[in-house]
Amino acid sequence: MTHVHDGRASEFASPAIVDSRRLMGPNRFGDDPGAVIDVEVTADERALLDSFLAAWRDEALALAAVLKWAVQPAWRRSATGASCFIKAPVDALMSATELNERAWARGEARVRAAHGGPAVHDAPSVLDAANAIGVLAEGERVPHLAALVREARLRGITVLIDNDTVSVGTGETARTWPLAQAPDPDTVAWMLHDRIPIALVTGSNGKTTTVRMLAAILREAVGSVAVSSTTGVYVDGVLVDAGDYSGPAGARLALREPRARAAVLETARGGILRRGLAMYEADVAVVTNVAADHFGDYGIHDVASLAEVKLTVARVVRSNGTLVLNAEDAALRQLGPATGARIVWCSLDPDHPLVRVAALATADVLASQALAEAAAAEVPAPSEGQLWRAAEAWTIVGGWLVRRSAAGDEPVVAVAELPSALNGAARFNVANALAAAASASALGVPMTIVADALRAFGRRADDNPGRFERHQVRGVEVIVDYAHNAAALTALLEATRAIPARRRAVVIGTAGDRNDEALRALARAAWTTVPVDLVVVKEMARFARGRGPGEVSAVLAAELTRCGAAEQAVSIVHEDHDAITHALRWSAAGDVVVVTVHGDRQAALASLGVG
Repeated sequence: MTHVHDGRASEFASPAIVDSRRLMGPNRFGDDPGAVIDVEVTADERALLDSFLAAWRDEALALAAVLKWAVQPAWRRSATGASCFIKAPVDALMSATELNERAWARGEARVRAAHGGPAVHDAPSVLDAANAIGVLAEGERVPHLAALVREARLRGITVLIDNDTVSVGTGETARTWPLAQAPDPDTVAWMLHDRIPIALVTGSNGKTTTVRMLAAILREAVGSVAVSSTTGVYVDGVLVDAGDYSGPAGARLALREPRARAAVLETARGGILRRGLAMYEADVAVVTNVAADHFGDYGIHDVASLAEVKLTVARVVRSNGTLVLNAEDAALRQLGPATGARIVWCSLDPDHPLVRVAALATADVLASQALAEAAAAEVPAPSEGQLWRAAEAWTIVGGWLVRRSAAGDEPVVAVAELPSALNGAARFNVANALAAAASASALGVPMTIVADALRAFGRRADDNPGRFERHQVRGVEVIVDYAHNAAALTALLEATRAIPARRRAVVIGTAGDRNDEALRALARAAWTTVPVDLVVVKEMARFARGRGPGEVSAVLAAELTRCGAAEQAVSIVHEDHDAITHALRWSAAGDVVVVTVHGDRQAALASLGVG
C-alpha cells in the first residue's frame, strides 16, 4: 500500500499512521527540528499501544545507530493513539520522515506477529533499511547548513530556513541565500547581521487583536513594525502579502522584511503542529488563553495538550526575555511555571493570587508567603529562582491598567480611554490590552508611549478589522467578528450587553472539523449568553471538511432547540451572504445584529452594504 506523507509517496507507512511531517524548528517535543508521525490504533489494539511505542522506539534507535544520528525518540499519547517524534539533522528532515515511518511499520509488524498476527518474512534488515535511508539523506544533504545554524544560534542571530532559502539576520541586516548555496559560517560577516525585537503571540482567542495592539505600540516606539497574522503580512499597517500567514511562512516573511525595526508574529497552533516555529529565539512570547477548539487535529484531544502546544513559544524566549500569560487561564497556570521562563502574569482581577505574587517578589519577603500565594492560584510550586523572576504583573485597579511590582502599582492608562474596550464592556479587549502593554513593557517601551498608543487604537475602523467591528445599517447596529468558538462567541455577546437593543439576532456557523460537542457549545453560547430573538445558522458547505451536507447546521439547530429556542427563532441558511441578508431583512431600526464571519470579510461587508 502506498501512502502520501509530507507531500511524497511512501511504501513503508503503516495504516496506523494518519500523518507524517517535518518539524523544521522548535516544537512541542523539543528545541530542535525533526520528524513526527501521528498514529491511531483501533480500539481492539489500544491495550497494545505501550508495546507499539516501545517497538517503534527500538526500531528508530536501531536505524539511527547505523546512520549515526542522535534521534532521541519521544512521544505524546492522545485519546486515539500517539504522536511520535525523532530529532534529525536540519538537512535530512525528509529522510527522517522515512526513518520514522519505517520504524513504526517495522515495530508495529513485530508486535502484531508476537500477538498472533502474520509473521514478517520479507522486511529488509535494519542495515539494508538504514542504508536506503542514507541514500535519501545524501541526496538531501546541504553542505554547511547545519554548521551555519549552529553558529547563528551560538551568536544569538536569527537564522530562518524554508524549502528553498536560508537567511541570517533580521530586518535590514537580513541576507538570504538559495538553500543549496548555504554559506560556510566562517565566510559570513557576522558583525553585519543583527536582530530586531521579536514578539510571538498565540492563544485560542484574542491573538490578532493583541498582535495589532502591540504593533501599534511598537510603531510609536521604534518606527517600522512587521506583522504576520491570519489576514496577511504587513509593514506599518500596509499589506505586503495577503493570506493566512499565522504560521512559520508568515514569520519568515515578516522577519526578512528590510524595513522592519521590530516584528510581532501571530503564531497559530496549526503552524506549530505542522512545521514547528520559524526561529530559535524571541524576546517576548504571549499566550492569551486556551479554549476547547480544533480537537482531533494532530493528536490533540484536550485542553491540556492544546496548552502544551501553545506554550511551545516559551521554548524560544531568550534567557533574559519574558513570557506573558493569562493568570485566569487554568491550563496556563498549571503548565506555565514549568517552562522556566520569566513570567509576567495578566489578570483583570487585582486580587488574583498570581498578581499578588508580583508584589511579594522581593528578597526580604519570606519564601513561604509567596509560595502560599502560588498555591492559592492553583499553580505548581515553583523553585525559588522561578518565583523571584516573576517580578511584575498587569491588572486592573480602579478602572486603570496597572503595572504591579514590588515597587508598587503604576497606573498606565484608564480603561475608559481605550476605544477598543467599549467603556470596559468588551472585557476581552481589556485583557488583550493588558497582554499588549505587558509585552511592550518587557521590550522596554516607555509607559507614556504605551498609554498614548492604546488610547488611539480603535479610533479608526481599520485599526482592528474583523474584531468587534461596528457598523450602522439602516438604523441597525451590526457587529462583525471572526468569533469561531464558544469562548469567543460568549465574550463577544457579553460585550454587546452595553449596546441598547430593541431586539437581538446572531449569525453563527463553524467548520465541520469541530466535534459535535464543540458545535453544541457554540449553539449554547449563541442562545444563553444574552437574550436573543433570532439565531441564523449558516450551512457553510465550503467549510464542511468531511461532514455531510447539512450535518453541522443540524447539530447546531438541535442544540438551540434543546436550549429552548422556538422554531421561529432559528433559521438555517447557506453561506455568509444569505445569512447576512436574512438577518437584515428580519431586523429594523434599534435592533442589534451580531455577524460571525468565517471566510471573506470584505464579501460580508459588501452584503451589509458597507464594503
